[in-house]
Amino acid sequence: MSKAHDPHWRYVAFRIDAETPLSRRAVGNAILGRARREDVPDDEAPQLTRYAWPHGIVRVPHHQLAAARDWLPRVTFAVEAGTKIPLTLETLSSSGTLKALTTRLGILTERGVPPALEAKRAQQAPRKPRNPQGPRAPPRRRGAGVPPPRRS
Repeated sequence: MSKAHDPHWRYVAFRIDAETPLSRRAVGNAILGRARREDVPDDEAPQLTRYAWPHGIVRVPHHQLAAARDWLPRVTFAVEAGTKIPLTLETLSSSGTLKALTTRLGILTERGVPPALEAKRAQQAPRKPRNPQGPRAPPRRRGAGVPPPRRS
C-alpha cells in the first residue's frame, strides 16, 4: 500500500498565559472554535495531542501548518465552567514528529496524567482488581491428557 494518500501531520507546540490554569477540554474547544472562525474544514482542524498547563501540542495537516501558526495566536479566550477567561497563546515551535518537538523543547516529553489529576485519583476509593484469568478459563493445551479430535 502506498503512503501517498496518508495524511502528513505536523505538530505545533504552544504556551498559554492566563489568569488561571485551564482544562484540556477548555483549551481544545477554544482552538477548535478559532479554527471554525478561520474557515478551517472540520477534517483539517487542529487536534490537541498533548496538554499540561501551560503547554500544549496540536496536530495539523502539513499544508495547514503556516495557516495554523498564523491564527493560533488569535485564540484570545476559553470558556471554563461557563466563565469566559481571557488568554494569550504563543506558538513555540513546529516539527514533523512529536518526538523531535518534545525533545527539542524539553516539554511534554511523556504522555500521561497531569499531577493534579493523579492526586485526585489517589484520593478516590481503590478499584476492584480485575480477574487475572480474564472472563473465561484459559483454553486447554493439546497433549494435556486430551486426545486430538479425529478426522474422518
